[in-house]
Amino acid sequence: MPRPVTIEDTVSFRTVSSAAVHPDGNCTVYALGEPFGNGGSSPRSQLWSVPTSGGEPRPFTSGAGADALPLWSPDGSRLAFLSDRESGLGRQVYVMHRSFGEAERLTRTKGRIAASANLQTFSWSPDGSRIAFLMTEPDTPEEAQRKKERRDHVRFEKEPKYNRIYVADVATGEVGCASPAGLQIWEFGWSPDGESFAAVVSDGPYKYDWYLARLVHFDAGGGPAHTLHHTKRQLAKPAWSPDGNRIAFLSSIWSDQGAVGGSVFVMPAGGGDARELEGSRHTSPNWIEWSEDGETLYIAGQEHGGSGIASLDVETGARTQLWHTEGAIGGGSWPPCSRDRNGNFAVIVEDAHTPAEVHTARPEGGPLALRKLTDLHAQASELEIGRTEILHWTSRDGQRIQGLLIRPVGDHGEGPWPMIVDVHGGPASMHANRYAMGMGRLGWLQYAASRGMAVFMPNPRGSTGWGIEFTEANLNDLGGMDWEDVLTGIDHCIEIGAAEEGRLGITGWSYGGFLTG
Repeated sequence: MPRPVTIEDTVSFRTVSSAAVHPDGNCTVYALGEPFGNGGSSPRSQLWSVPTSGGEPRPFTSGAGADALPLWSPDGSRLAFLSDRESGLGRQVYVMHRSFGEAERLTRTKGRIAASANLQTFSWSPDGSRIAFLMTEPDTPEEAQRKKERRDHVRFEKEPKYNRIYVADVATGEVGCASPAGLQIWEFGWSPDGESFAAVVSDGPYKYDWYLARLVHFDAGGGPAHTLHHTKRQLAKPAWSPDGNRIAFLSSIWSDQGAVGGSVFVMPAGGGDARELEGSRHTSPNWIEWSEDGETLYIAGQEHGGSGIASLDVETGARTQLWHTEGAIGGGSWPPCSRDRNGNFAVIVEDAHTPAEVHTARPEGGPLALRKLTDLHAQASELEIGRTEILHWTSRDGQRIQGLLIRPVGDHGEGPWPMIVDVHGGPASMHANRYAMGMGRLGWLQYAASRGMAVFMPNPRGSTGWGIEFTEANLNDLGGMDWEDVLTGIDHCIEIGAAEEGRLGITGWSYGGFLTG
């Protein structure tokens, strides 16, 4: 008999992220983390492997650290990942062979290696001989001595530390810096010959500099950076075409560092005009990858409140939908999916009623056919959770708006109920149709539903998922029509009998806190 959700339930689910399918498609490796709130700053996580043909998952790594971001080498013989498993060393790069042997530490760096959930910060070279990673410049001997003596004060923005690209030779472990001094690297992509990088960079290393970034090219062996594209919009995910002649990237207005979901652009690798692919304009992809022949770009991300995988014809911009779900993909981390050399995808899928699980998606003469590979959350069957509905309503100016409504569970009648409005942050973000348990801050939504309250989660203009124009629609109008979108959504909940007009509450975080105020 299912039981009501408790506060403990909201932080009891393990996290599933970074599904990396093997190049030949026979298995998928993913990161499985301990529940949120275990007391550590980086909860322990291990890498697991599951056959894509079906079968039991098995642990790929073990230890007390946080193993993250698995990446197969191009030939599939080795797996690289980041881990802080060795005390006192911080996060380092590890490599292990496909045969499930012990992982070997490749680096012993003193700087902080980046392990972003959203940015592209860690990559094999195309020939598999090197691994590039982002790392904050280590302390100089003088700085290290000063900290040892506890003279570790920091002069605000006077002693910048840059994220730079470092490259490790897989055979020797030798590490060298590959990016120009005085340049902040936010993310990067290798050229197909392994001789160059395309990178999203800024002149300053501070968080606000991400909004001033540009796309550049520089040699992997050193040399100056050459600007390829500069725009008032933010840039992300530079990806070189297989022939080395073009670079694809994402662009839109994003309100948080690393939060991406914009249109796809393609430009000549040597510089020139960037061309927007029209087929990407009405959704918010956050992952792109070239086909082997360079004629197609595969994209994945948020689509009209749900998620999907599609392809874009590079020449015409035409879009072909390969798969769509009303739920969410990626487990809240990047990359949201991966693709093998046979065109099969590994993707983490969830919705409001089903926790995140690893799936394979195979092309079978039409749309991708999805198959679940894991069953990681047995406790979900014990819980009685509120039914989540997808709502649509018309705002004051005629704009169609979408949101989610969780109805109470248990013996709380048919409504109307007291209702809490939860406004998401960003605003370039989205209330996705996700399983709230185990998500920390959002776990209380189902807890509230189990106590007789409805919960309304609007996606006003400024949200991602509906394309570049919708995401940018509240520029110069913060707290204007986006707030009207929320208010008209509340009116809609009252009209359909879900909300009790005299018993309404509102909360929000970040930009949602601004609208709450």
